[in-house]
Amino acid sequence: MMWRAIYLGKLPGLERKVRVLVGWIIELFFPRDIVQTIELDR
Repeated sequence: MMWRAIYLGKLPGLERKVRVLVGWIIELFFPRDIVQTIELDR
């Protein structure tokens, strides 16, 4: 939690900070499915 606060503090611009924060909050309630993150080369 502390590392994320430091990361947000170092990001330039309020819009970027809000985007990252909203993404983290959404990920808390709806974690990524491992199947969606694996990309297979065919």
